[in-house]
Amino acid sequence: MKLEAYRYFGGKHAETAAVKNILAFLGVEAPHTGEAFTEEMLLGIGGGIGAGYFVISYGDVPGMAIGTRHLWYDSPKFVTGLCDRIGARTVTEETTSPKLAARILRETIEGGSPAMIYLDLACLPYTGLPAEFKKGGYHVAVVFDQNEERDEAHLGDLSRHALTVTTKQLEEARRSITSYKHRLVILQPPKKPIDLEKALRDGIRACCDGLLHARIKNFSLESIRKWGTLVGDVKAKDGWTKSFKPGRPLYRGLTWTYRFIELSGTGGSGMRGMYADFLDEARRVIGKPALKEVAARYCECGRLWSEIGRTALPDRIPPLRETRELLDKQHRIFVERGHAAVPEIRRIGLR
Repeated sequence: MKLEAYRYFGGKHAETAAVKNILAFLGVEAPHTGEAFTEEMLLGIGGGIGAGYFVISYGDVPGMAIGTRHLWYDSPKFVTGLCDRIGARTVTEETTSPKLAARILRETIEGGSPAMIYLDLACLPYTGLPAEFKKGGYHVAVVFDQNEERDEAHLGDLSRHALTVTTKQLEEARRSITSYKHRLVILQPPKKPIDLEKALRDGIRACCDGLLHARIKNFSLESIRKWGTLVGDVKAKDGWTKSFKPGRPLYRGLTWTYRFIELSGTGGSGMRGMYADFLDEARRVIGKPALKEVAARYCECGRLWSEIGRTALPDRIPPLRETRELLDKQHRIFVERGHAAVPEIRRIGLR
């Protein structure tokens, strides 16, 4: 079964892109423009930016996580919070059975709804990530076609084009992160007019609360200060000299610093640029001229985040400069060419 009318692809950040594209398919319009919501507006309504840092290992491979979005550690809560604020209902389906999960997906599409599903990023053949990163990070995409007879499913992701995977690849990607239990989310349009001003104010409050009062320090602004300390701390057991030793471990730490800031669904600059655009758009609705100054400060903040990324992979060290250029190219050709770029994406990954 395929939703022939589904033609909404691409975006900057997985969750906001998925919500934006599904809402556009459902015909939901932003009250202040009469057009589809921008991804930046949805990011801000969902709580905007966040902060976080901790070291994590993929087996024997050292790695890290840098959080840049509000509730970056709890995607379902971010999505439901965003949808609740605009009055869009979410229906979540979970099961430990792969067969039942496939049936629920099929019935959802047959019922006329695209499905937002949770996947293991490294199991998706178009990402170019090595197998060692399996179970290391979730991803969100939209499925609008599942045909078991043709052994294929069509997805909407951050590329501007529809993507194709086999049913086996889709099943593996859904099953891999067991805590999500083949999670599938259905969006339903708001039944009442959207109170956009309230949604914007609530989103900004959620952003401030998350940055300053997260339940643990690793999920708050304090984590960024801690990260800055640990990079140069030669004694701490979780300092970079021990977590990312010279050679491949350090290369991986520097590479993932750049990825998390610029390429892992942030729109660049650790999402600060996207948030600045949201604030600039929001001030016209709320009628708060002071938000223009705040937006300008977040533009500068985004510039500084990007400077950190370029410091990790600087021009003055040729292999690191080449790494940065290859990562940028890998991301760009995926967005622009989609599945057609997969062979080149894989060659870049090997390099």
